[in-house]
Amino acid sequence: MKLDDNAELRTSNIARLKQIATSLNPAMHPLPRTPAEWLNEIADAYADAYEALPFMRSQGMEPDESLLFHMAPRVALKFRGLPEQQAEAATEAALCSYVASKEQVGVALDDPHIAFAFCYLAAQFGLGLASDEAINEIMAFIEEGDAILARAITRRTRAKEPSRRQRRIRSAQGV
Repeated sequence: MKLDDNAELRTSNIARLKQIATSLNPAMHPLPRTPAEWLNEIADAYADAYEALPFMRSQGMEPDESLLFHMAPRVALKFRGLPEQQAEAATEAALCSYVASKEQVGVALDDPHIAFAFCYLAAQFGLGLASDEAINEIMAFIEEGDAILARAITRRTRAKEPSRRQRRIRSAQGV
């Protein structure tokens, strides 16, 4: 076997290991390439965070969508299949960017969907997965999209809500 054969074998093995790692971690999403792909991933991430709303009561808080942006860095880690050790970098980038931008953009970040999208993208920046230019392009796409993010999120969160029948059954069971 020649040296070139070993290099080809190593390359083949690396590709196979990446394939196996992805199959072992189904939460790992491929990095979106276009603003439209990012919008869809953000809507999926929001729906994932939305599932935690009922658990806010167990923490002594009323369920409030306006607080979901705090979860964006954790969902970013989950969707990228990254370890918890990177949570601090993602959270710091997201929340510091949010606080710094809140004064500049004002009411735009009062929209829970926009706030979540912004923090989700800032977390990707903090993880070294997205550039500042890419984030600006994606946010411009979302903001100019005539509420397209809100519609995408609504479709996904409605799909996760229990039906009337399921709510009645849970209520009867005291759940």
